[in-house]
Amino acid sequence: MWPVLPAAAAAEFGAAGVGRMFGLLMMFLPIIVLAPFIVAKTRESSGSYVPGLISLAIPTLMGGAACLLMREHSATATA
Repeated sequence: MWPVLPAAAAAEFGAAGVGRMFGLLMMFLPIIVLAPFIVAKTRESSGSYVPGLISLAIPTLMGGAACLLMREHSATATA
């Protein structure tokens, strides 16, 4: 996955956007790494997976919104 990620980022965000995309990825990396432990601890504490999964859905949606805002728009696109 890691060797393909820069090529996919360059194709989607353009050469100038690769750094921003990797910066955003590194910002959310601690959440990605700790997610299984957070969900398991939430399940043990509350008896349900719902609070843990909702708490992970929020940064996921924020990351998706940030990625949409970073997209480069084509000069040939019509409004």
